[in-house]
Amino acid sequence: ALFLVKSAEQKSRADPKLLKTAESYYLKAINLFEKEQKKGTLNASYGRTCLNLSSLYLYHFFESQPEKTLFYLNKAEQACLKINVPVQLMVMYGQQAQFYTNLGDIINTEKVLQKIELIITQNPTVNSRYRALLYKNYMDLAELKNDFTAYRKYFVQYDKAVSMMIEK
Repeated sequence: ALFLVKSAEQKSRADPKLLKTAESYYLKAINLFEKEQKKGTLNASYGRTCLNLSSLYLYHFFESQPEKTLFYLNKAEQACLKINVPVQLMVMYGQQAQFYTNLGDIINTEKVLQKIELIITQNPTVNSRYRALLYKNYMDLAELKNDFTAYRKYFVQYDKAVSMMIEK
């Protein structure tokens, strides 16, 4: 399914047929994971699959199906909280932040970004890529609030995190 999304995105305009096929595959995979979960088996691939599906909705179907986007973001949150893998939690909260930013919902965007900051604080060895993504989300929020001072502050932090990525 991830391959189909990437293939669809390679087109000059995302191929809706490939995206719908990818959606179908993700839904089938989630169904299989949920059947296994009922048997007591839970694995990190379930969380990643939920994240991939919510990303598909967020970046390709948000405008036409915002309710499905929110539904699968919530499903991804439930899965990621159960699995409790910090990287998956950060990605999931990052997707939520993007969702709320798209809606112009400043309060919920701030709440979600604070959750990411807490995870990063609790996991100091987090890859600087995730720090950069956090600061990018804060830049988007500052833009939404028309707060140029905050935007510059987060841009400096974003730039430092990106520099650390390049050095490694």
